[in-house]
Amino acid sequence: MKKVELRRVEQSEDVTIGVLTVDGEGVCWCLEEPWRENEPDVSCIPAGTYPLALEHSPSKGRMLWTIKDVQGRSYVRIHIGNSVDDTAGCVLPGELPVTKNERREVEFSARAFGKFLTAMGDGEATAQITVINVDGSKGEQAEGKPKPEPKKAAKAKDKKEEKTEAAEAEK
Repeated sequence: MKKVELRRVEQSEDVTIGVLTVDGEGVCWCLEEPWRENEPDVSCIPAGTYPLALEHSPSKGRMLWTIKDVQGRSYVRIHIGNSVDDTAGCVLPGELPVTKNERREVEFSARAFGKFLTAMGDGEATAQITVINVDGSKGEQAEGKPKPEPKKAAKAKDKKEEKTEAAEAEK
């Protein structure tokens, strides 16, 4: 059985960038949605180990590797695309991560997808994928770290702390 690893090396509010390996050999970069609490179609999946199955995708009209048994999710596939606009919660292979118009993308997705399919081979229709966040977290935050606040809440908190510090300094 083929062992695939998706090692996420960059995670932001807008995108997740990772590296795909098959049986320990680097194959390509990949792009996913950012972590949004595992919400279907808008979030990357939680870190973990999942079965992979080669299945026909009616929407793409071809056989695609599907990440199975993701709690609360279905049809998480590895397919061609270049930006988060193309993901719908899936994994997009690419040859190179780039920044275009201030957005992170992957280039040459079709070529990278072909390399991934070649690395997976023709023999088996099942495999296993392990998704790893370099920071060790399951999604956006590592255990023990405070959950990032939305920007508006963080700014309000900063202003409140400034007022408190100013009041204490006057005493």
